[in-house]
Amino acid sequence: MAFLKANRSDFGYYALLREFFAPEGMLACAPTHPKSSLVGNADADINAAQDRGFLTVTYHHNWYHGTQDRMPRLRFHIAHFFNIWADDTPLVEIPGVNRIGVKATADGGVKVENSFFIDVDQPVKITGSPSRGAGRL
Repeated sequence: MAFLKANRSDFGYYALLREFFAPEGMLACAPTHPKSSLVGNADADINAAQDRGFLTVTYHHNWYHGTQDRMPRLRFHIAHFFNIWADDTPLVEIPGVNRIGVKATADGGVKVENSFFIDVDQPVKITGSPSRGAGRL
């Protein structure tokens, strides 16, 4: 950690993390992962034309542990999620960490059934933009 601190400008990811976390918070986050799974391309207009309505996906019997986001995340497609177990207990004591479960955005549609979310702030989050459309539940 001392080497990173002394050479902060050489390590962009470290510098970015330090904007949000003290070193102790970074160490607490180290065993966790910020993102798990994404279905869909980037949400740029060209990708919307390539992706929209192309996939129908099923996620089942997945276990996410200590993951901050994308359990999973969906853009432009249709998905069925069932028997998802998401446990963010390792992240509860870390300040500034958003704990988001299933996320639909950019005209993605999700159906979530028989799933359990432990210490997840937002088990299902629907977002979007005027140009790409909102996700659907």
